[in-house]
Amino acid sequence: MSGAPARMALIVLSLLVVLTYLLLRGLTPDAALQERRLHAIDALGFNEAALQRDVLKASQGLLPNYDPLVATVARLHEVAADLRQAGAPAPLIDGIAAELDRQEGLVEDFKSAHALLRNSVAYFTYLSQQLILPASEAEQALAMSVGRLASAMFVFVGSASNDAAADVAAALDELSVQPVPDERREDTDALRAHSVLILKNQPLVDGILARGDLSDYRLAHAARADLCRRLGRTVEARASYERALELTRQEPERRFLERRLAELARSR
Repeated sequence: MSGAPARMALIVLSLLVVLTYLLLRGLTPDAALQERRLHAIDALGFNEAALQRDVLKASQGLLPNYDPLVATVARLHEVAADLRQAGAPAPLIDGIAAELDRQEGLVEDFKSAHALLRNSVAYFTYLSQQLILPASEAEQALAMSVGRLASAMFVFVGSASNDAAADVAAALDELSVQPVPDERREDTDALRAHSVLILKNQPLVDGILARGDLSDYRLAHAARADLCRRLGRTVEARASYERALELTRQEPERRFLERRLAELARSR
């Protein structure tokens, strides 16, 4: 769906509550079940990353359609069901399901806003290219106004900042007072209409993309580290503990993670 790349809103709170509950309570010493949970956690991370990647690709026009987004959301629901079967408490998994429903709605919002935006950008590009080439001397002023609007819109689509939006609005105001030959009236009206739609939908798309994900959420890494430690996968556990430590600012949590890293070092 941004500085740092724009990010999708993903399941965070409920998922991390489930993982923390499973790991800190130590529901079972069963290695096979722990391995299954680890695979489910990895699958959640993988599919969340895939969803973020594909949304970003879609936002840049690099996906022919939105089918990959739909497939990944479906896979996330499957993984959540697998966590339920692996022993996660029903109320907490219900929370994950609710977050997934919310995320699915967010993806649908992105698809709608982005489809409208992509359509308007395509029409704007075509119409501005037609109007920027005057067919007569009487169209010179109109062509110059359209050129200024196109330049302002190019900047806005790349940043959607308030200043860029103000420049587009000013260019539209300038265009609205230009004399327009009858044969150019329809194209000029369409150009202005699509400009307004771009001004509306670009911030919507950027807002969806600017949400957070699990890749920088410390408890997700801590949860994975603990599972790896229980399964004897020391190298993976150390890497996840170190990443969690990098992301943790609260001193008690930092001390806990440092103790875990020290324990791993002594167990070599």
